[in-house]
Amino acid sequence: MKRSILVITVIASLVFFQKSAFALVDAAFIGGYTFQGNIEIGDEQYKDVTGYQYGVFAHLNVNADLFLLGFGFAFQQGSFGYDINGESQKFKLMSSWGPDVIFMLNISSTTRPYGRLGFSLVDTLQYDYGLEYKDKTRFLNSGWFALGVGQVVAQSIIVFAEFERYVTHMNNDHRIRRYMGNIGVMFVY
Repeated sequence: MKRSILVITVIASLVFFQKSAFALVDAAFIGGYTFQGNIEIGDEQYKDVTGYQYGVFAHLNVNADLFLLGFGFAFQQGSFGYDINGESQKFKLMSSWGPDVIFMLNISSTTRPYGRLGFSLVDTLQYDYGLEYKDKTRFLNSGWFALGVGQVVAQSIIVFAEFERYVTHMNNDHRIRRYMGNIGVMFVY
């Protein structure tokens, strides 16, 4: 009986309070461009990794008056290119997903600066080195952090831009660092 009253009270408070006071769930669609990056193969380092990416992230949130803290997941895909000794190389991140944490400040009614960080549980990668083509699945080999700012455009919609750093360890001697500019739209409820 006491448990039922508690559940009814929680549901009633969620229904009767304004939606803007609570952001229990957020979901975002994101896209961007890797404007700078490098790849390390053994002791060699090659620059000019560029390419496009897109993805989604979502969180379950704890919302206070001053901040929002969310725990969830992120999913990203992308296609990237770089040159090694004058030859074009291709790298595709077919899927990368894992836990993601967001910390967003509620400093004004319209502006929301935030930070995100996470790591990949599973990456599916494709390499195309001309004569050599590989499909690989890697576990716990990528991580990211992002700093951004969102602009509230409607009660439950935030448009945002962020800078993201993403590191992928393809194997012990093969690592890619990417620096990206992303834009997206976030829905909060």
